[in-house]
Amino acid sequence: MTLFSRKGHYRTSSLGNLYWVGEHDVSRDDWYRSQGASEGEYTKYQESLRMLQEIEADRSAASAYTKPNAVCPVCGQSVFFYQNRSGSRVYFDDLGKPWPKHPCMDFPAFAGDDASRRSGECASPVLRAAIEIQVIEDLLETSWRDTQREFWEKYGVSQWDAFKVVKRLRAGKRTLLILDGISYLAPRRIFLIGEKTPQAIREGILIYYYRGWVSFFDPQKMEPVDHELGRLSGPSAFVEALLGLK
Repeated sequence: MTLFSRKGHYRTSSLGNLYWVGEHDVSRDDWYRSQGASEGEYTKYQESLRMLQEIEADRSAASAYTKPNAVCPVCGQSVFFYQNRSGSRVYFDDLGKPWPKHPCMDFPAFAGDDASRRSGECASPVLRAAIEIQVIEDLLETSWRDTQREFWEKYGVSQWDAFKVVKRLRAGKRTLLILDGISYLAPRRIFLIGEKTPQAIREGILIYYYRGWVSFFDPQKMEPVDHELGRLSGPSAFVEALLGLK
Protein backbone atom coordinates (compact mmCIF):
# COMPACT_ATOMS: atom_id res chain seq x y z
CA MET A 1 0.00 0.00 0.00
CA THR A 2 1.36 3.41 -1.02
CA LEU A 3 0.89 6.20 1.52
CA PHE A 4 1.33 9.94 1.16
CA SER A 5 1.04 12.76 3.67
CA ARG A 6 -2.00 15.01 3.29
CA LYS A 7 -2.08 18.47 4.88
CA GLY A 8 -4.75 19.47 7.39
CA HIS A 9 -8.04 20.50 5.80
CA TYR A 10 -11.73 21.14 6.51
CA ARG A 11 -14.38 18.52 5.69
CA THR A 12 -18.17 18.55 5.80
CA SER A 13 -19.97 15.78 7.69
CA SER A 14 -23.08 13.97 6.45
CA LEU A 15 -25.09 16.36 8.64
CA GLY A 16 -23.60 19.40 6.94
CA ASN A 17 -21.29 20.37 9.80
CA LEU A 18 -17.82 21.69 8.97
CA TYR A 19 -14.92 20.14 10.90
CA TRP A 20 -11.11 20.17 10.79
CA VAL A 21 -9.01 17.12 9.87
CA GLY A 22 -5.34 17.29 10.93
CA GLU A 23 -2.39 16.27 8.76
CA HIS A 24 -2.35 12.49 8.26
CA ASP A 25 -1.12 9.68 6.03
CA VAL A 26 -3.52 8.53 3.34
CA SER A 27 -3.59 5.44 1.16
CA ARG A 28 -3.47 6.55 -2.47
CA ASP A 29 -6.18 4.02 -3.32
CA ASP A 30 -8.51 5.25 -0.55
CA TRP A 31 -7.83 8.89 -1.39
CA TYR A 32 -8.52 8.37 -5.09
CA ARG A 33 -11.84 6.66 -4.29
CA SER A 34 -12.80 9.49 -1.94
CA GLN A 35 -12.57 11.99 -4.78
CA GLY A 36 -15.57 10.40 -6.46
CA ALA A 37 -13.57 8.93 -9.33
CA SER A 38 -15.48 6.74 -11.74
CA GLU A 39 -14.61 3.07 -12.11
CA GLY A 40 -12.88 3.84 -15.40
CA GLU A 41 -10.80 6.62 -13.82
CA TYR A 42 -9.82 4.40 -10.91
CA THR A 43 -8.81 1.60 -13.28
CA LYS A 44 -6.66 4.08 -15.22
CA TYR A 45 -5.06 5.21 -11.96
CA GLN A 46 -4.19 1.63 -10.98
CA GLU A 47 -2.88 0.84 -14.47
CA SER A 48 -0.65 3.93 -14.34
CA LEU A 49 0.90 2.73 -11.08
CA ARG A 50 1.46 -0.73 -12.55
CA MET A 51 3.13 0.65 -15.68
CA LEU A 52 5.42 2.95 -13.67
CA GLN A 53 6.59 -0.02 -11.62
CA GLU A 54 7.06 -2.17 -14.72
CA ILE A 55 9.41 0.31 -16.40
CA GLU A 56 11.10 1.27 -13.11
CA ALA A 57 9.94 4.87 -13.33
CA ASP A 58 8.59 4.96 -9.77
CA ARG A 59 12.01 4.35 -8.19
CA SER A 60 12.95 7.99 -7.57
CA ALA A 61 12.70 11.48 -9.02
CA ALA A 62 15.50 10.75 -11.53
CA SER A 63 13.90 7.48 -12.68
CA ALA A 64 11.31 9.51 -14.58
CA TYR A 65 13.99 10.43 -17.12
CA THR A 66 16.91 8.07 -16.37
CA LYS A 67 16.38 4.33 -15.98
CA PRO A 68 18.28 2.69 -13.10
CA ASN A 69 21.10 0.77 -14.78
CA ALA A 70 22.18 -1.69 -12.07
CA VAL A 71 20.95 -3.86 -9.22
CA CYS A 72 22.55 -3.71 -5.79
CA PRO A 73 24.33 -7.04 -5.15
CA VAL A 74 23.47 -6.77 -1.44
CA CYS A 75 19.77 -5.84 -1.28
CA GLY A 76 18.67 -6.36 -4.91
CA GLN A 77 17.34 -2.81 -5.23
CA SER A 78 17.58 -0.93 -8.53
CA VAL A 79 20.26 1.78 -8.40
CA PHE A 80 22.06 4.30 -10.59
CA PHE A 81 25.56 3.03 -11.33
CA TYR A 82 28.75 4.74 -12.53
CA GLN A 83 32.08 3.09 -13.33
CA ASN A 84 35.22 4.46 -15.00
CA ARG A 85 37.94 2.70 -17.01
CA SER A 86 40.03 1.92 -13.93
CA GLY A 87 37.13 0.02 -12.37
CA SER A 88 36.20 2.60 -9.74
CA ARG A 89 32.45 2.67 -9.20
CA VAL A 90 29.65 4.21 -7.22
CA TYR A 91 25.94 3.53 -6.70
CA PHE A 92 23.30 6.23 -6.12
CA ASP A 93 19.71 6.00 -4.88
CA ASP A 94 18.87 9.16 -6.83
CA LEU A 95 20.65 11.64 -9.08
CA GLY A 96 21.36 15.34 -8.52
CA LYS A 97 22.25 17.21 -5.35
CA PRO A 98 22.78 15.99 -2.69
CA TRP A 99 23.73 12.92 -4.80
CA PRO A 100 22.49 10.32 -2.24
CA LYS A 101 24.74 7.25 -2.35
CA HIS A 102 23.17 3.84 -1.94
CA PRO A 103 23.71 2.80 1.71
CA CYS A 104 24.79 -0.77 0.84
CA MET A 105 28.02 0.68 -0.56
CA ASP A 106 29.39 0.45 2.97
CA PHE A 107 28.99 -3.34 3.01
CA PRO A 108 31.96 -5.64 2.27
CA ALA A 109 29.90 -7.45 -0.39
CA PHE A 110 30.58 -4.58 -2.78
CA ALA A 111 34.31 -5.31 -2.69
CA GLY A 112 33.73 -8.81 -4.01
CA ASP A 113 31.35 -7.88 -6.78
CA ASP A 114 33.82 -8.44 -9.64
CA ALA A 115 31.10 -8.90 -12.25
CA SER A 116 30.57 -5.15 -12.45
CA ARG A 117 34.17 -4.15 -11.78
CA ARG A 118 36.03 -5.02 -14.94
CA SER A 119 38.89 -2.69 -15.68
CA GLY A 120 38.58 -0.77 -18.95
CA GLU A 121 34.77 -0.75 -18.97
CA CYS A 122 32.76 2.44 -18.39
CA ALA A 123 29.17 2.61 -17.23
CA SER A 124 26.71 5.38 -16.49
CA PRO A 125 22.92 5.87 -16.42
CA VAL A 126 21.43 6.69 -19.82
CA LEU A 127 18.69 9.24 -20.41
CA ARG A 128 15.38 7.82 -21.55
CA ALA A 129 14.05 8.77 -24.98
CA ALA A 130 12.02 12.00 -25.09
CA ILE A 131 8.79 10.18 -25.99
CA GLU A 132 9.28 7.79 -23.06
CA ILE A 133 9.79 10.70 -20.65
CA GLN A 134 6.57 12.27 -21.93
CA VAL A 135 4.62 9.04 -21.35
CA ILE A 136 6.11 8.63 -17.87
CA GLU A 137 5.23 12.19 -16.84
CA ASP A 138 1.65 11.57 -18.00
CA LEU A 139 1.57 8.38 -15.91
CA LEU A 140 2.95 10.22 -12.88
CA GLU A 141 0.20 12.82 -13.19
CA THR A 142 -2.51 10.18 -13.54
CA SER A 143 -1.22 8.30 -10.49
CA TRP A 144 -0.91 11.47 -8.38
CA ARG A 145 2.84 11.05 -7.92
CA ASP A 146 4.76 14.21 -7.06
CA THR A 147 8.41 13.15 -7.43
CA GLN A 148 9.74 16.61 -6.60
CA ARG A 149 7.92 16.62 -3.28
CA GLU A 150 9.07 13.06 -2.59
CA PHE A 151 12.68 14.12 -3.26
CA TRP A 152 12.37 17.01 -0.81
CA GLU A 153 10.81 14.75 1.86
CA LYS A 154 13.66 12.23 1.49
CA TYR A 155 16.65 14.56 1.36
CA GLY A 156 15.45 17.88 2.80
CA VAL A 157 16.26 19.88 -0.35
CA SER A 158 14.54 20.56 -3.64
CA GLN A 159 15.96 18.80 -6.67
CA TRP A 160 17.72 21.11 -9.13
CA ASP A 161 16.32 21.27 -12.67
CA ALA A 162 17.65 18.49 -14.91
CA PHE A 163 19.16 19.31 -18.30
CA LYS A 164 21.00 17.63 -21.15
CA VAL A 165 24.13 19.30 -22.54
CA VAL A 166 23.39 19.60 -26.26
CA LYS A 167 26.30 21.80 -27.33
CA ARG A 168 29.71 22.85 -26.01
CA LEU A 169 31.66 25.53 -27.89
CA ARG A 170 34.83 27.57 -27.36
CA ALA A 171 34.97 31.35 -27.70
CA GLY A 172 38.51 32.44 -26.88
CA LYS A 173 39.20 31.51 -23.28
CA ARG A 174 35.56 30.99 -22.53
CA THR A 175 33.31 27.95 -22.90
CA LEU A 176 29.73 28.28 -24.10
CA LEU A 177 27.11 25.68 -23.25
CA ILE A 178 23.60 25.04 -24.55
CA LEU A 179 21.39 23.03 -22.18
CA ASP A 180 17.95 21.61 -22.94
CA GLY A 181 15.46 20.85 -20.16
CA ILE A 182 14.67 17.16 -19.67
CA SER A 183 11.00 17.52 -18.68
CA TYR A 184 8.54 17.97 -21.51
CA LEU A 185 6.08 19.63 -19.09
CA ALA A 186 8.30 22.72 -18.95
CA PRO A 187 10.75 22.42 -21.87
CA ARG A 188 13.26 25.22 -22.13
CA ARG A 189 16.73 25.96 -23.41
CA ILE A 190 19.31 27.90 -21.42
CA PHE A 191 22.70 29.30 -22.40
CA LEU A 192 25.71 29.32 -20.05
CA ILE A 193 29.19 30.79 -20.25
CA GLY A 194 32.32 30.46 -18.17
CA GLU A 195 36.09 30.09 -18.00
CA LYS A 196 37.96 26.96 -16.89
CA THR A 197 34.83 24.89 -17.48
CA PRO A 198 35.54 21.24 -16.54
CA GLN A 199 36.14 18.93 -19.50
CA ALA A 200 33.75 16.45 -17.90
CA ILE A 201 30.89 18.77 -18.94
CA ARG A 202 30.56 17.29 -22.40
CA GLU A 203 27.76 17.01 -24.92
CA GLY A 204 25.10 14.44 -24.07
CA ILE A 205 25.58 14.26 -20.30
CA LEU A 206 22.95 14.82 -17.65
CA ILE A 207 23.52 17.99 -15.66
CA TYR A 208 21.60 19.89 -12.98
CA TYR A 209 21.26 23.67 -12.84
CA TYR A 210 20.20 26.18 -10.18
CA ARG A 211 20.85 29.92 -10.04
CA GLY A 212 24.21 30.05 -11.81
CA TRP A 213 25.49 26.70 -10.57
CA VAL A 214 25.65 23.35 -12.30
CA SER A 215 26.07 19.97 -10.62
CA PHE A 216 27.17 16.84 -12.49
CA PHE A 217 28.99 13.55 -11.99
CA ASP A 218 32.65 13.51 -13.06
CA PRO A 219 33.62 9.94 -14.12
CA GLN A 220 37.35 10.68 -13.80
CA LYS A 221 37.13 11.98 -10.24
CA MET A 222 34.29 9.52 -9.56
CA GLU A 223 32.43 12.14 -7.58
CA PRO A 224 29.78 14.85 -8.06
CA VAL A 225 31.14 18.28 -8.94
CA ASP A 226 29.54 21.73 -8.56
CA HIS A 227 30.71 24.53 -10.86
CA GLU A 228 29.64 28.15 -11.18
CA LEU A 229 28.75 29.48 -14.63
CA GLY A 230 27.20 32.67 -15.95
CA ARG A 231 23.80 32.52 -17.59
CA LEU A 232 23.23 34.40 -20.84
CA SER A 233 19.91 36.12 -21.46
CA GLY A 234 19.08 34.17 -24.62
CA PRO A 235 20.10 33.10 -28.15
CA SER A 236 21.17 36.62 -29.21
CA ALA A 237 23.50 37.00 -26.22
CA PHE A 238 24.88 33.55 -26.95
CA VAL A 239 25.71 34.45 -30.56
CA GLU A 240 27.32 37.72 -29.45
CA ALA A 241 29.48 35.86 -26.93
CA LEU A 242 30.43 33.28 -29.56
CA LEU A 243 31.50 36.01 -31.98
CA GLY A 244 33.39 37.88 -29.30
CA LEU A 245 30.99 40.82 -29.38
CA LYS A 246 30.12 40.49 -25.71
